[in-house]
Amino acid sequence: MYDLKYDTLYRDGTDDERRMIILFNQAIVCLWKDQPDGARRLAFDDRFALYNFFREMCRRDDAGYLFGALLFSRRANELDRAVRSHVLTRLSRMHFELSRGSEEFDRPPRESEVSNFGQFVNAIVSDLSDPPVVFEWFEDLNTEDPERGLKLQPTSLIRGILFSNRIDPRRMQRFWQLAAASPRFPDRVFCDPCPPFEGAIFTSYHLRAIARIFASAPAAAVERFAAVIRDRAVERSELETFTDGRRPRVIRVPAHQRDRDMSFASIVGYIDDNDRKQLVARIFRPAAA
Repeated sequence: MYDLKYDTLYRDGTDDERRMIILFNQAIVCLWKDQPDGARRLAFDDRFALYNFFREMCRRDDAGYLFGALLFSRRANELDRAVRSHVLTRLSRMHFELSRGSEEFDRPPRESEVSNFGQFVNAIVSDLSDPPVVFEWFEDLNTEDPERGLKLQPTSLIRGILFSNRIDPRRMQRFWQLAAASPRFPDRVFCDPCPPFEGAIFTSYHLRAIARIFASAPAAAVERFAAVIRDRAVERSELETFTDGRRPRVIRVPAHQRDRDMSFASIVGYIDDNDRKQLVARIFRPAAA
């Protein structure tokens, strides 16, 4: 059981660090409450502790994210998987939740609104971590499970974090090894189209991010997710407008083969290693022929 009086990090820390330790410890105290519909909900003792912890973390910039990640990592093994996932999801959405206007209450986060959380993820990812907390969280982001209080999260949130340039792909070897074999991993990050104002299946940022992942991930992961792009990245987003005053809505329409071929070629072109470049090109070739 954790006890603050035995915490040398607290004893030797600065005032800012001690404040963050106290806030984080308060933020993870919770219990499960059964709901009338059979679902369960996590009730946190202090609803605002995680919010205040996030503000302190952001206030200290990179040093704050690193210290926040340290605090999470050293307590992670004490928490149930569902609790860990809840905490990470709430933290990842915090910037979006605090910055959106009341008129935007129902919209999903944009990728740019969650990408900064990549530096927190980068700090807690490790080839030696056990349990593989980050990987399990990404599975849970793709899970609708009322008994564990999990809700399916939008692709933009998952992809915004996973494709963040603040994550060093060299630290993600075990993550992608596990992802390659997981039926619960969100393949949709590699095939859902970007927003309609971009006018393509993927943005140039997406294409570079995918190439960065493919350049360093284990071959099994490349084979799986390159095939997902080849077989399932077949739509683009389009904004449908109406003349009767109704709000425009986003719809999906078939992507042109030319757009698909350009996406394949761009991903391959962004990969420097020749052997890996040839592997990805070989996977894409059946659809591009």
